[in-house]
Amino acid sequence: MLESSVVIIGAGTSGIATPACLTKQSIPFILLEREDCFASLWQKYTYDRLHLHLRKQVCELPHFPFPQSYPLYVPRKHFIDYLDNYLKHFDINPLYHRSVELAEYDEKCWRVRAKNRSSGLIEEYSGRFLVVATGETAEPRVPQIEGNLKISMFWLLDLEILEWRLH
Repeated sequence: MLESSVVIIGAGTSGIATPACLTKQSIPFILLEREDCFASLWQKYTYDRLHLHLRKQVCELPHFPFPQSYPLYVPRKHFIDYLDNYLKHFDINPLYHRSVELAEYDEKCWRVRAKNRSSGLIEEYSGRFLVVATGETAEPRVPQIEGNLKISMFWLLDLEILEWRLH
């Protein structure tokens, strides 16, 4: 079992911004991604002429501004390059092809079981904290949680937004 302080599921924009912030605080993490690349929505499922619909100052990730040479509304290719440079700058190395099958809390830490889609092996990870950054386009799975476990308000807010969008 691979252990760290934080286990992060998902290497989209939120999933890569989280380890950058953790790195600034010297907090170790493990980043798991189901696909074969970071920001797979941007890299695989968007059209070439797509641009960010908000000004670049609003869309930049923590601790890493967009280059001055980028246009006000960043094109898809520039945004992917920016994300790639972000990973390199903060030395973020996601574990790709990891499809999380189970995440459970055992009163001390989170235990995460993921299938390595390249090898077919089941791998286990653990961390005191779990960040689920699977994005708004992922299939929602709301866990049944018993007891006194506290859930992050950010996660609850994301679920409320998702719930609103589904209606």
